[in-house]
Amino acid sequence: APARASLEQVRFEDLDLGATLGEGTSSVVRRARLHGAPVAVKLYKAPLSSDGRNVDEVRASCAVDHPNVLRWLGFLEEGHGEHEGASGGGGSGWRLLGVLEWAPGFSSLGKPPSMSSITRDTYPPEARWSGPQLLAIARGIALALEHLHASSLSHGDLYAHNILWRDDAAAGGGGGGGGGGGRKRPHRASLRAAAEESAAATAKLSDFGAAFYYGGLPAEQRPAFERMEARAFGLLLEELLERHDGAGSDALLAPLREAAAAATRARPEERPGFSALARMLAGSG
Repeated sequence: APARASLEQVRFEDLDLGATLGEGTSSVVRRARLHGAPVAVKLYKAPLSSDGRNVDEVRASCAVDHPNVLRWLGFLEEGHGEHEGASGGGGSGWRLLGVLEWAPGFSSLGKPPSMSSITRDTYPPEARWSGPQLLAIARGIALALEHLHASSLSHGDLYAHNILWRDDAAAGGGGGGGGGGGRKRPHRASLRAAAEESAAATAKLSDFGAAFYYGGLPAEQRPAFERMEARAFGLLLEELLERHDGAGSDALLAPLREAAAAATRARPEERPGFSALARMLAGSG
């Protein structure tokens, strides 16, 4: 898997932890400040979760630097936690946390599946998006996934509840382009740069707990992983299209429908990769 050296290990005493923003089965996310700049901190409860080893999420995050991915700025790992029974508290000496960019104005695109929806995300009854908003979200996530798969990295959990979006769909049309190289130190300049780049994005892919690296497999096997994730992307587009607010020209949705149909073809080898999907959504496919 990609090396972890491109992320800086921060010191716990440099973090000023604030209010809890959310909590899941494996972690708690809190608002914080690092060197005076606002950040989010993800504190893991134990070394293992239902997705596997939590340290692998940190490692996967080192390979990702893109405007449409919620950016990791640093991490802290103390002690050893190879066993499921270990925890981050008490006298175990184990602690793992990630420092993420602060993304004001962003909220979750959807909610996790329910007992009735099983494998499909759920949405509030009032959830509706305009055509421009849907295109901006779809383009941004397609670009993020193109970036991941160029490094043989699969997100592995592509759902609306793992995507953050902002109501201002005019903010740069979803972002684009590749990010720079890995950052060694989350100092003030890089924190400012992350905030400025974030301002140009409408959607951000997050939560790499189920990500996996397939670059070590034979070359002829690797495209299958991108095609599997393409289907998940197509299903996501179908869910969003069902929640179009009905306003505007129907022609505006044509690229979304084309991409959704192509990505969900029954034969995996007939599904386009994310470079082609991104071009479709940009109207040049």
